[in-house]
Amino acid sequence: MPIPNFDAKFNAATLTTPQQLLAQRLTATQLRTPPQRLVMCLQTAPLKHLQRQFRGKPLQGFSGQHALLKKTNASVAIAGGFGIGAPAAAAVLHEYAAWGITDCICIGVAGGLQPHDQSGAVVVITSAIRDEGTSYHYLPASDAPVVADANLQRRLQTALATANINYTQGQSWTTDAPYRETQAEIAHYQAANVRCVEMEAAALYAVGKALNVAVTCVVVIADKVTTSGWQLQVNPNVPNTLRTLATLAVTA
Repeated sequence: MPIPNFDAKFNAATLTTPQQLLAQRLTATQLRTPPQRLVMCLQTAPLKHLQRQFRGKPLQGFSGQHALLKKTNASVAIAGGFGIGAPAAAAVLHEYAAWGITDCICIGVAGGLQPHDQSGAVVVITSAIRDEGTSYHYLPASDAPVVADANLQRRLQTALATANINYTQGQSWTTDAPYRETQAEIAHYQAANVRCVEMEAAALYAVGKALNVAVTCVVVIADKVTTSGWQLQVNPNVPNTLRTLATLAVTA
């Protein structure tokens, strides 16, 4: 049976909404003045870095660790510590979309699929293959990958180039089941020039498209997945690269 079970849901109202949560947990002032951007940090290092660099003011009302950045006049919020995978990331983005953000940049790590991508390489994810479940509740089922917002991605790429950060761009494979990645799948995606595998991008791009929020993701290759096995040697510079990317995500 395809996901979702009831495909008529795309034109139906939902019973639970993030607006209900926000009305209960945020003050009237906060509801009137939402941030413009969310920087989603899937690892601890960039989240703590942004809190220090931009004087994060803790924000209650969401799952995980959240703050408004004082040095951006509260125009940027940061989020992390809410868990891993598509459902957790999508729920956070949906809540911020309901609050009123216009764009989101997600910073994370991924497993490299291509031999030439070593641990520590930066990849801007242009599109993501939908091998998870969450995106199918926001967009109808399709074999086509879901794509990043082109304008926001260009802004991020300009910031990377200006900062002399070496990066490449390409497609990612988003899966809910990291311990079920098979040799046949790895070979298939390598041959299709898919750059990396991770757990959130397809869902975030789907939520963004469904809710009219510009979203793009940038990752640092940490481990590598090849047809011969899982290579766990992680470049020690990965946390520093994540911090640099996080700063650029705020200022791009």
